[in-house]
Amino acid sequence: MTRFKIIPWLAVVPALLLMGPMTRTATAAPPQGSVSEEDGLQYLPMDSAPAWLDATSSTHLTTSAVGEVTISQYGAADFLVANRGRFLAVRFDPPFDAPYTLSDLAFPSRVQIPNSTPGKNFASFRSIRLYGADANGKLDKTQLLYRQNRYRANNDGSVVNHIPLSIVVADTGKAFYAVFEFPAPTSGVADTFPFLYTDLQYTEAGLFANSYASDTSGGVPSPAPVGTFTGSTLLADQNINVSLTSVLSSTAPLNAPSGTGMNARSTQTVFTSTAPTNVLADGSAAPNNYLSFYQLVRRDPAGWTPIATGGGGSGKVTIPALPGSDLQIWGIRTVDKALHHSVVSNVVVTGTATVVATPVPLQSDADEPNGRLNSTEATALSVPVADRPESIWPAGDEDDYWFYARPGDMITATATPTSQDFRNDLDVVIQLVDNSGDVLATSSSATPGDPATVSVTVPPQGGSNSLRRHFVQVVDKSGSLLDPLDAPRVLVPPTYNLSVDVETPAAFQQLGPSDAPVSGLLNRDAFAFVNAGSNPVRGNATFGYVIPRSAGAGANVKLRIYDVKGRMVTTLVSGARSAGTHFESWSGHDSRGNRLASGPYFARLDAGSWSHVVRIDLVK
Repeated sequence: MTRFKIIPWLAVVPALLLMGPMTRTATAAPPQGSVSEEDGLQYLPMDSAPAWLDATSSTHLTTSAVGEVTISQYGAADFLVANRGRFLAVRFDPPFDAPYTLSDLAFPSRVQIPNSTPGKNFASFRSIRLYGADANGKLDKTQLLYRQNRYRANNDGSVVNHIPLSIVVADTGKAFYAVFEFPAPTSGVADTFPFLYTDLQYTEAGLFANSYASDTSGGVPSPAPVGTFTGSTLLADQNINVSLTSVLSSTAPLNAPSGTGMNARSTQTVFTSTAPTNVLADGSAAPNNYLSFYQLVRRDPAGWTPIATGGGGSGKVTIPALPGSDLQIWGIRTVDKALHHSVVSNVVVTGTATVVATPVPLQSDADEPNGRLNSTEATALSVPVADRPESIWPAGDEDDYWFYARPGDMITATATPTSQDFRNDLDVVIQLVDNSGDVLATSSSATPGDPATVSVTVPPQGGSNSLRRHFVQVVDKSGSLLDPLDAPRVLVPPTYNLSVDVETPAAFQQLGPSDAPVSGLLNRDAFAFVNAGSNPVRGNATFGYVIPRSAGAGANVKLRIYDVKGRMVTTLVSGARSAGTHFESWSGHDSRGNRLASGPYFARLDAGSWSHVVRIDLVK
C-alpha cells in the first residue's frame, strides 16, 4: 500500500489539482497514483487554504457564548484524508462537570474535484455517528448517541459542516467518539467521495492522539492502516479536524495549556508546557490568578489518570523517572482555584513503539538521558564521530553532547534526519556552545528532513591554548527557542545521525607528542598523551590520549597514577582500547577512595610498546 493515494484518473487533468502554498515549506513527496477502489486510507494534498483555516487560533479551544465550549484539538490542516470502505474516528474527553449538553459536531470536508452540478454538489458520507466510550475508554458500539446515514456534506471546503446535537451527559469524565463512515463506490468517486481535513504534514500544535482509522467493526483492519501504532487503530502522525461543542451547567474551566514536551535528564524527567491566558474556556473573564496548579496525567483505560503536579506559573512538572518502558501517552492540564480541570494539552508519547510502514521503531536512543548542557549529564564524545545513530524521542527531547577542542580548532557538527517520509520529519536545530555557555554557532534544516550543520573556528581564550569542553545540542525546531509558538512534535520517525569533527590547524601539528592537542584529526597516525585540563589541578584531572589508526584494532592500554616516590596509587585504565581519541578523568583519590595529599603526581600511559609520562600538581 502506498503512503499517499489519489484517484488515478486525475492524471488526465493535472491542471485541476495544483499544489498551492501550505503553512510549511516542507518539500513533500508527490502523492502516488493508486487504484481508487482499494479500501483503506487515501490522502490528497490541499490545493488551497479555505477561508476558515486559521493556524493562529485552531490550536485552542473556541467559544461562541458564555457557558459554551468547543474542543478543537488540532493544528492547521494541510492534507485531506479518507478511509475508503472504513471508519475514521476522533476521540473527545470533555473534562466538564456533569450535567452538560453536547450541542454541536463540526468538521470541514470536500471531494477530490468539487462539482457544482445539482445532484453532485456534495460530499457523501455513508454515515456519521457519535458513540460513548466503555469503561476502558474504547468506542462502545452499544452506546450509539447519534447517527445520520447518507450525510451530504460540503464538497469544496468553503464552509464548515455543523450537526446540531442535544445530548445530555450525566457522567463526568465520559469520553466520546465521532465516527465517519466512508463509502466504497465503484464509480463517481471524484464527484461525491468525501474527504476530511487533517493536520498531517507538520503538526505545529503537537499530537493529540485522538484520531483513529478502523474497520467497520471498530477494530484493526487487515492490512493495518499506514501510520497507526502497530496493533491499534490510533494514528501516530496526524490530528483530524473535527470539533465538539458542549453547553455547560457549571462554570467553565481555564483553557488548556499548550506546547507540552518532555526531556529526560539523569536526575529527573521534566514535562513542560506553556501556560494558558487567564481566561475561562468559554471566553469569559477568570478571577485574578485563577490557575492553581498543573497536573501531569496519563491516558489509562479508565481515562486521564493524575500522576504528579507542578506549581502554577512554571508550566513544569517533574517525576523521578518514567514508570515502565511500554507505550504511554501523557499530557498536562490545568486545575483552577475551583478545582475544575481543563482539557488536556497536546500529548507526549513515551516508551517503545512501532508504527505501520515506518522502518524504524519509535524509541529513545542509547545515549539517553542526556538532556542538559553540562559535562555530567551530556554524552561525552571521542571525536571524530561519524553517523552516530540518535533520536529526538519523545516530543520535546533535547540531546546534548560534549567533547574537547582548543582555540584555533575547526569544529564541524552535522545532524542528518534519517528514514524521512515527508510527514512530520525532524526539523533540526543544532547549536555549538562553549564551556561558558556562550553559543558559538546555530543552524537549522532548510526544510524539515534536511540536515543541519554548524562549523566554527574556536575563538581565542585569553591567550590560553589549553583544551576546553565544547557542547553540541540537537533539538526539533518546533517548540524550540527558534520556534517557541509551536509545540514539540511526536516525530514519526524520530531518528537522525550525528557527526562531529574537530580539525586542528597545521601550525599546531608541529608540536611534540607531549604538547600536541588531542582533539580532532591531529596526529591520528601517532600516539599522544597529554594533560587535557588545567595544571595545578583543583578537583578532577583530565587526560587525553590518541591511539593511531595504524594500530588497527587498537592497543592494550594501561593508565596509572604514581606519587613522587614512584608508588602506584591508582589505575584509571587497564584493557583494550580502539584507535581514536580517548579521555579519562582522575578525581585525586587513590584506589581505596582516599583523597590524596597535595603535591606532584605522575600519570603514565602504556599503549602497546609506546609509553609516556605527564606530571600533574594536585592542589586541595
